[in-house]
Amino acid sequence: NKTLRGINIEQRNIYDTFGISPWWLVALLTLVTAFYVYKHLSKPSVKVAALKPKKTGLAHLLFEKRWHPFFSAVLIGLIALAAWPLSVATGREFGLGITGPSANIMQFLVTGDGKFINWGVFLVLGIFIGSFIGAKASNEFRVRVPDATTILRSGLGGILMGIGATLAGGCSIGNGLVETAFFSWQGWVSLPLMILGTWVAAYFTIIRPQRLKLAKAS
Repeated sequence: NKTLRGINIEQRNIYDTFGISPWWLVALLTLVTAFYVYKHLSKPSVKVAALKPKKTGLAHLLFEKRWHPFFSAVLIGLIALAAWPLSVATGREFGLGITGPSANIMQFLVTGDGKFINWGVFLVLGIFIGSFIGAKASNEFRVRVPDATTILRSGLGGILMGIGATLAGGCSIGNGLVETAFFSWQGWVSLPLMILGTWVAAYFTIIRPQRLKLAKAS
């Protein structure tokens, strides 16, 4: 890990490498995003079957009605913006992240040192609490025990993600959302590799087995 992490490039950011203003990259990314949003919204909407609402008002909007993906994206973007000043206020100079704060939780439990408690730690704890509240309020909370194959795959996937996060200097959130936001090489190298890795894993564990099953059935 130290050997691989010791390989550095002279410029950390893409705009430093090309000697341009970062705002050119911001403008380019904005145009690409605007084009994608336009293409998505211009498609004819598909009606999705839904059960009769059991809640009304705010409870219905929060826990029953399907959120539009762009609405969720805007909320995540606002949280990502707020993460910087809130993290700095607790002595942590970084944005959103899961791997680092998770490690901080373990360090605090082992050492009892309060310096490991920061905004990122409360973010991770909030994910568990918020997920539980959302599942209970939506009447979707269940205690499920997966089959042995799923447990093994999940365990192996977790180990590989931990190794990847260590080598990449951050998790999918830290690299895919934070590092890409200020156009670091770390983020823009990690993001396409994560997408490629996810596709390869999905192909061999989900897509290919389904195709073989359909082929045998036919």
